[in-house]
Order: sequence, then structure tokens, then C-alpha cells
Amino acid sequence: MRGLAGLLCGLALSCGGASSQPTVHPGELTWLLGQWRSETGHFDEHWQMDGEHFVGWGERASGTGTPEVFERMTLRRIAGVWTLEATPRGQAPVRFTMVRLHGREVVFENPSHDDPQRIRYRRKHNTLVARVERLDGENARTIRMTYLR
Repeated sequence: MRGLAGLLCGLALSCGGASSQPTVHPGELTWLLGQWRSETGHFDEHWQMDGEHFVGWGERASGTGTPEVFERMTLRRIAGVWTLEATPRGQAPVRFTMVRLHGREVVFENPSHDDPQRIRYRRKHNTLVARVERLDGENARTIRMTYLR
């Protein structure tokens, strides 16, 4: 998964409970909105509001130069829990539960998923950094994507 992520690979269903869920109003996540282009120019990530939830998608340049959507994302409350649902092209949706929101950084996790298990977004000025991580011991790894406005 390369862009939340553009992020953004094969995924499964979320775990995690509402007990650790941060109290969040949708307005606290509006810093994620907009069109973001990777530093390399090969990936774009777009976020927009749709009522009380957020809709995002990742694009990459195809061989013809035409953008191709490779992942769709939805950030919304499901049963009272803020959840990021990522659907890479051709794969089943996977849910990640929000575990932290601090200022302009948000973290989602699904420890039972094979890869990734954590998705993190952080914004500083006109830069958005997306990280996808596998957390399991010796196989741990991080992919970092930096996007600009």
C-alpha cells in the first residue's frame, strides 16, 4: 500500500475496541483534506468530505501518463469507532481503527492484518507524510510517502 495511503496491498478486517478510541469531531481531521502529490510526482492522494465522513483515493501515473486509481479509502465512524477502510484495487476492504489523534497526526491500526498493520498521517505546513508499517518483530518495515500541496 503506497498512499494511505496511497497508501497503500492486500488487507483484512479491523480489530480494536471503542475503549481506546479517541474522542474526535470530524472538524479535527479537516487538515487531511485536499489534493496531495508525492515528491516524486508518481503518486497522488486526494481527500474530501462527504457529509460526516471523509473519502479518499490514491492515484499513480500509468504507462500512458493517465492517472489510475489504485486505492479507495473511507474515514468514518462505524459503531461509534473512527475507522479507516482501505480498498486497494481488486482486493477486499480492510479496516483500521483510529488509536491516536494528536494535533495534525492521526494513527490507525489493525494488528491482525498481515501488511500493513499501522497507517499514520502527519501534516506539517504544506507537507503530508503517510507511513504504512508492518509491526511484527523481525519482519517489521515502514514505507514512507511524502506529499506536497
